[in-house]
Amino acid sequence: MFLVSAFLRSSQEADQRYQAHSHYGAATQEGAQVKPPVVIGLAPPETSPKTYNPEQYGDQADLIAQRWMAWSAVALLIVTTIGVILVGITVWQTRSVLFEARRTADAASDTLAATRTIGDRQLRPYILYDSADNTYWTAEDGRQSGSVDISFRNCGQNPGIITNRMATVSGPKKGGGWHWIGDQFSRGRVILGPGQTTKFRFSTTSADDKGRFSWYEIGVLISYHDQYGTTYEDHVWLTFDLREFRQDYMAAGERKFRRPEDWPEQPKD
Repeated sequence: MFLVSAFLRSSQEADQRYQAHSHYGAATQEGAQVKPPVVIGLAPPETSPKTYNPEQYGDQADLIAQRWMAWSAVALLIVTTIGVILVGITVWQTRSVLFEARRTADAASDTLAATRTIGDRQLRPYILYDSADNTYWTAEDGRQSGSVDISFRNCGQNPGIITNRMATVSGPKKGGGWHWIGDQFSRGRVILGPGQTTKFRFSTTSADDKGRFSWYEIGVLISYHDQYGTTYEDHVWLTFDLREFRQDYMAAGERKFRRPEDWPEQPKD
């Protein structure tokens, strides 16, 4: 504003100089006795009309006016440049604000998704291993066989609908390790409410010729879903040492369940 005011003031002074010079020149041409004009920035001319040169005085006034106009143009250029810089800074700051707003919105979206995931995990059914009971029975041919009843409990807050269960049984090798005995797979809907339990029976091993049973390991995988159709799976690996069951966490991480489509073909009779 200061520079613009200076520019306007310099323009007004230039006009005043030009008008004073024109008035004085016209008066001297008519022979009138007038006092020469006093212009800011110029030394006053001699009072004698004979020594006063209107053209020279007017040229000096125009030169000063042009000089003021040039400085005003430079000042206006500086002000314009500063304005452009300030506009650029404003645009940059606005872009930064928009970027931060986007980051905040993304963080809020991630928080909402995490909260929803936590809520789903808290409300979903959790059907987990509860207990196991080993039993023996005698087949029609008189050979003794073993089976196990494995119980599962719904530890979640919503009902779970069990649809599939699968078991794989292994026995010990003479040289160490385990060898596969067989797989079992069955389907059927079992609705299990919060806190409720259910049990499934699976065949295990048979006695040898001397009526002795061996250790065995069994892994059970159950597939279930909630009331919204979301499917889950839980499994357990158990080792029976002829006295009690223990949950085999090492086997749970190393062993893999054999899906029905991966089972070997049974030999035809």
